[in-house]
Amino acid sequence: MRLLLLLCIYLFPFLAFAQTTVSGRALDARSGAGLPGVTVLQTGTLNGISSDAEGGFSLTVPETLYSVALTFHYSGYFSQHLRVAAGSSLLVRLMPDKNSLVADAGVMHYPYLGVGLSSGTRYAPFGATLLLGGRHFLHLPISATGSYQTNFSRNHSLLLGLVLPPIKQYGRITVNEEINYQHLKAVAPSLRFSSYTATAKLQKYRIGNLRMPILLLGAGYGRYQSLQSDATSEHGYGYRFGLQHDFLPYPFRLFATAQATRWPTFWQWQGQLTHPFARHFQVGIEGNYLRQYAEVSLTVSRYFYKGI
Repeated sequence: MRLLLLLCIYLFPFLAFAQTTVSGRALDARSGAGLPGVTVLQTGTLNGISSDAEGGFSLTVPETLYSVALTFHYSGYFSQHLRVAAGSSLLVRLMPDKNSLVADAGVMHYPYLGVGLSSGTRYAPFGATLLLGGRHFLHLPISATGSYQTNFSRNHSLLLGLVLPPIKQYGRITVNEEINYQHLKAVAPSLRFSSYTATAKLQKYRIGNLRMPILLLGAGYGRYQSLQSDATSEHGYGYRFGLQHDFLPYPFRLFATAQATRWPTFWQWQGQLTHPFARHFQVGIEGNYLRQYAEVSLTVSRYFYKGI
């Protein structure tokens, strides 16, 4: 009897912490494709994991449980709540949410219209933004963006962009392309600057369990001119690199972009931090620095979607 009691005392820590797994794949309900990055959470706890590049997941749960309540969340899809047997394997089919930004097996779809207000904190306090989705207006998978800020005097900032269709020809690496035009004029730092840039966005969603940021690589042509009468202008080609990534789980998501462009005689640094809220809205802060020019802008935007 004493031996049995000692054996139980010895084995109790191992039995108390015995664990099993619930595994499976998260799929798009329409195409059957695996969904990478689906959040699989044991409901009511902080125990969770993200699916791999093929939608596979394996969540560790206490072996003492007969069944486990799970919540599946993926941006652009309806969340799903299931109760499954501990140690089981399952297929979970998530249905795309037609009102969301991301749908159809993780392929990005843009809103057909976006409008917003922006304000620079130093040189151009009044501004507006506009996005036009080509799928709605031109029946093409492209989007055009524009932003203009001014002080209703001699300072202004104009940004134009064209987002092209994604390319998927490099295995699991997705490539998106974007073309931008920028024009700045500010009296206090005495400059006028304009540039044309083309940027490729390369993304491999995961390496193992590590989620990877988007790599930005680009090149362009820029022209800098001082507003002083005796100054000469500078112009030439440049190259760009940067990163894009999103942080924090839904609904606290933050999207960050940081990029640097090397022009012939100076660097240009740009950054953006945005947060979506209330389903169709987004707030953000943007920064742009080159030579004596440094501007920080605040933005708020409203997006409109259609069924995909």
